[in-house]
Amino acid sequence: MPKSMADYKWEVGTVFLDNNHFKDAIRAYAIHAGRNMKFLKNDSKRVRVGCLGAQNKCQWSAYCSYVRSRKIWQLRKLLDVHSCSREFKINIIKAKWLSETLDQTLIENPKLKINDVRELPFIIRRLVYYHCLLEFISKQIQTLLPLSLRRLVSTLSEV
Repeated sequence: MPKSMADYKWEVGTVFLDNNHFKDAIRAYAIHAGRNMKFLKNDSKRVRVGCLGAQNKCQWSAYCSYVRSRKIWQLRKLLDVHSCSREFKINIIKAKWLSETLDQTLIENPKLKINDVRELPFIIRRLVYYHCLLEFISKQIQTLLPLSLRRLVSTLSEV
């Protein structure tokens, strides 16, 4: 998956290691393209995703399935034409994915300042942003704290 999905062109036949890599690529594309996507089918053998733009009338869709003979996931069908405009509410983004992406960004750029994080190309709601930041901080704290304090932190985060 490229670092920037702004100029990414989907092609039938693209290979993915597993369905999670495909779903991560879709999420990154949704953010950079400003499209509200939804996983329409998502099981152990196939993943179908569609665009929810233009009041669910956008024709963009992608279908990726498992190729048993090669033990890979491959993009099989693609209708790469949007009939909708850019959106600012992207529901396909989950807190876990966003915190992992933010974590990876901070590992790659250790001198990144909090003001620079706000300028990253993520279109998210404030609640998800703060939740992800809290999850990232608690993950960092748990690696540094002894076991007794880890239990205390997990108890406090449940409240």
